[in-house]
Amino acid sequence: MPDSWQGELYEDSKILTQTLYTLRDGALNANHYNLGKLTSGPFNNLPMADVLVWSALFYFPDSFANFHEAMMDACRQLRTSGCSADLELHIDQAFSEQGIAGAAGDGFEVSTHTALCTNNNGPECATDISTMTALLATIYPAGDADFYSLPIGAGNFQASLTLPLASGNEYKAYGLYLFDSNRNYLVEAVPAINNWDPVGLCVEGDYTNSPIDCTTYDAGVTLTYNVTAAGRYYLMVAGGPNKWNGNSGVHSPSTYTLTVSYAPRGGATAYTVGTTPDNDTIGFTVPYNLFPSYSAPVSSALAVMGGHEQHFAYAQLRDHNGIKLDLARTNLTPAQGSYLQLVNSVEYITDFWQHPIMRGNVQLQPGFAARYPGVGTVELEIFGRNHMGNIISLGISGAFNLSTAKTEVKAYNNVMRAPGAKAKVRYDLQSAGNLTIKVYTQTGALVKTIYDGPASGKGTVEWDGTNLRGEKVASGIYFLKASGPGLNKTEKIAIVR
Repeated sequence: MPDSWQGELYEDSKILTQTLYTLRDGALNANHYNLGKLTSGPFNNLPMADVLVWSALFYFPDSFANFHEAMMDACRQLRTSGCSADLELHIDQAFSEQGIAGAAGDGFEVSTHTALCTNNNGPECATDISTMTALLATIYPAGDADFYSLPIGAGNFQASLTLPLASGNEYKAYGLYLFDSNRNYLVEAVPAINNWDPVGLCVEGDYTNSPIDCTTYDAGVTLTYNVTAAGRYYLMVAGGPNKWNGNSGVHSPSTYTLTVSYAPRGGATAYTVGTTPDNDTIGFTVPYNLFPSYSAPVSSALAVMGGHEQHFAYAQLRDHNGIKLDLARTNLTPAQGSYLQLVNSVEYITDFWQHPIMRGNVQLQPGFAARYPGVGTVELEIFGRNHMGNIISLGISGAFNLSTAKTEVKAYNNVMRAPGAKAKVRYDLQSAGNLTIKVYTQTGALVKTIYDGPASGKGTVEWDGTNLRGEKVASGIYFLKASGPGLNKTEKIAIVR
């Protein structure tokens, strides 16, 4: 955060400290929630609340609601040491009585005891929007801060926020804030504040009444940033800043609209390491976050994770347009129809620059080519699961070609009827070399060159039915001619307007 940031620890943490005190010494209070001591195991006879609080920190909870869920999950992990289902209920009640119940505000904030994320109020529980370019959500209730995770490639990133109406010609004053995967603050975009104190910052009120509504005459706000290193980033939407540079209490049940524009290629690399057609082995690497940490004091998968913020969850193939191939992901079994499987286990190592990376291999399963006949050029996306059970995209690789055992070209969707239809052209080259794919009229006039460059293996390109000037061509029969190493073939494409 900026150097001028000041924490509001005392004001904000009263409800949490009261909860933890109740669980530690509740026998002395009217609410009898004292958890007592653990009865067995390595922490035998230690105060249960102390061990659970310590355990909860290893989940990296980033809101009080997430801390609530982490405490309850830590209790489940210590069942055999004395944290019973009844005591889990005590934990739930103690948090709920202080208002830390994790109530959802919109469809992106869900309550579940499997994912442990009752909201998207921080990076650990950020909503993955790697497949989205626009969404509707709310800053509600007061203090809500929506976090979104997305893999961004090097280049220009832009996010725009359409603000909900407050009254008259004033709008709710929300801001946009961008962080990298290590939570480093990068840039923000905040509208011009109307009711300010001091200048440019939202008035907060006196904490005894509802926060003063923070408004702006701006109907929206746009954040731009030049991304120099591809990777995973966090985008936060929250009430405009107060004098402590925290998020103000401005909120509304009315929705805001968030749109993002960026190169969706972040971090991951992928390449073929075993070239058996229809059975390729694909190697990958992707960065993940590693924070210094001792093993967590729970006997579960959490202890194995240690300081790893993410572990490998699954890999997913995309086609040349970045569209996910539903049956080509490793979190399905072959019996479920999966055409992509993990080979051995994923390694957690450091690269040349000592950055932590995951490294592994996945393999296409026989029948992939028959299921996806037009697919040759692909991308690989890697997903990770963190301590809170949240699954997010860690990165998408650049495009690469699969292997082939033949030399040919074939056009799919070669009768183009619908507006916006495209002909998909898959080429197969057993030898690397220069490939040209051109479209001609029946009289031999060149319409458009759709590919001219180096190529090898099995790849995919498209023709959108336009000429060299980008104009739609007339209805009729056209000829697609492909020339490359050992390849000289013509295919027909019909356009029906």
